[in-house]
Amino acid sequence: YMTAKNRCTTCGACCACFSVIVGTDEIKSPKGEYRLPLDLIVPLIKNRYAMQGRQGKIKRCAGLNGIVGQTVCCTIYDHRPASCREFRAAWEAGVVNAKCDLARAAYGLFAFSVF
Repeated sequence: YMTAKNRCTTCGACCACFSVIVGTDEIKSPKGEYRLPLDLIVPLIKNRYAMQGRQGKIKRCAGLNGIVGQTVCCTIYDHRPASCREFRAAWEAGVVNAKCDLARAAYGLFAFSVF
């Protein structure tokens, strides 16, 4: 799970706004072990999948638990896809992230400020 100091644990807007594309190599390890639960992914096109949830009635990643803007956690945090690992909260390490600001605004949340 996300750590207590991680400001994303009071947000989760990115997980509820953006689709996460997953490659075959992120689903299975070279040894054939599954890294992601198969019920959390849906096939798209050849060797590409998406995290379940953005396609349904409730538009949010199926791995997200909690209430966006209050308290959330990622149920697959230790095994989350690369695009999730690379996504940073705005102003984390002093770097702007317009996509973070956009997702937060979609949920009526103020943009994060510089730490």
